[in-house]
Amino acid sequence: MNQRDEPMPTRLEGTGVEPVVRRYQLLGRLWRPERDTGTKDPMALRSRLLVLLPLISIAVNIIYAAAAAGVAEYAALTVSLTTLAVLAVVLRSAWRRGWTRAAALLYLLANVFSLSLFILINREIHSAITAWIPFIPMLAMILLDRRDGIWITVAGIVILSATALFVTYHYHDTSFADALRQTLPTLLAFTLVSLATLGVILVYVYMRDLTQEQQLRERQAKEALLRILCHDVSNNLSVIRMSALSAPLEEPQDGKTPPMHTIRQATESTIEMVNTVRSMAALEAGKLAVRLVPVDVNGLLRHLIELFQPRARQKQIDLALIPADPPVHVLAEPVYLEQTVLANLLSNAIKFTPRGKQVRVAITSDDEQVWIHVRDQGIGIPADQQEHLFDPGKHTSREGTEGEPGTGFGLPLVRQFMLHFGGDIQFTSRANGNESGTTFTIQLKRAEPTETRSAETTSGP
Repeated sequence: MNQRDEPMPTRLEGTGVEPVVRRYQLLGRLWRPERDTGTKDPMALRSRLLVLLPLISIAVNIIYAAAAAGVAEYAALTVSLTTLAVLAVVLRSAWRRGWTRAAALLYLLANVFSLSLFILINREIHSAITAWIPFIPMLAMILLDRRDGIWITVAGIVILSATALFVTYHYHDTSFADALRQTLPTLLAFTLVSLATLGVILVYVYMRDLTQEQQLRERQAKEALLRILCHDVSNNLSVIRMSALSAPLEEPQDGKTPPMHTIRQATESTIEMVNTVRSMAALEAGKLAVRLVPVDVNGLLRHLIELFQPRARQKQIDLALIPADPPVHVLAEPVYLEQTVLANLLSNAIKFTPRGKQVRVAITSDDEQVWIHVRDQGIGIPADQQEHLFDPGKHTSREGTEGEPGTGFGLPLVRQFMLHFGGDIQFTSRANGNESGTTFTIQLKRAEPTETRSAETTSGP
């Protein structure tokens, strides 16, 4: 059996990415919407901007250099070529090492000195040069922190103002006092435009920081409340479960479910829900450590299916594994892969499959990827729920074919773990009579038995 024999699944968001971004991926990811936590890092965004901005500047300077060479403006050509050399250094550094303070400073200073050289060559200040003045504080605040941004802005004002004063004094045959008086409007314009732009950005950053601080306090308060509730509820539920398990189980009378059976079932469902909420909160907070190691898929699934056989026999469901031949390893965290990802998929397959039907688990692979397919002959997933199946904020919980309760949190948690494993999840489902059935397919990176890796998107407790 191979991957092309499988039905085409509905592809969902959540394709995993390599923990280390290679150089050749950098340009392609400049415009890609990111979904994992690592890509929300401001340093990652700055690294990409430090590649994109010099590329744009290089393109502009190449055009300008070609135009200067065409009209024999060798001074302008020299400025463009010098700027190109500096930008090439910045681009090479950003391409190899990502964002660095030195590269960002060099890029911004190159822009300032480039404007100064154009003023010197033209011996006057054109409106086209003035239009670039506000970009200095804007770029400085984007690529650097506040202190460096203010320093670069002040340095730009001083350098450009000194250049304008020097041009007026040196090339217009006037005294220094007259030159200062003539260039004073220009110097004030430089200063006001730069400081006004910087001030607007600083006010925005300050307001953003206040909002983020307020959101952080609210989130911390909610997390604290959630931890307390989960802890207290879990303790009370454990007492109820132990009491229910120690009580004798009555036989059904008149087709009615005994109260103690209902208590046991509701308690187990609630405990499962609390544990799922705990895991999701830990994942979102980045406090759940996930260390990726090679996992023997055949061995893991054989053990898991043995655990689920009693539940399958209760419903007279034929549960079987079609192992990989030869055996393969995947890169994952074995406990979470077994107890959270695959256990959820198998539990759902049995829950929504009627008596006398089949559930099959199959493994396919190629040289780089491994696919685990969980197929059932169940009632299928309603079309109106398929779009929101992995969204914890949407109501997708349903009872099983024999009234088994569902929380609706299992599949969102599965998807979160697949993201942390650098994998993907797909599904196909039909809910139309005899053609009903669902196939969930998880995709994981194939691994060598000695390969080990820490998931970049999580951190230890």
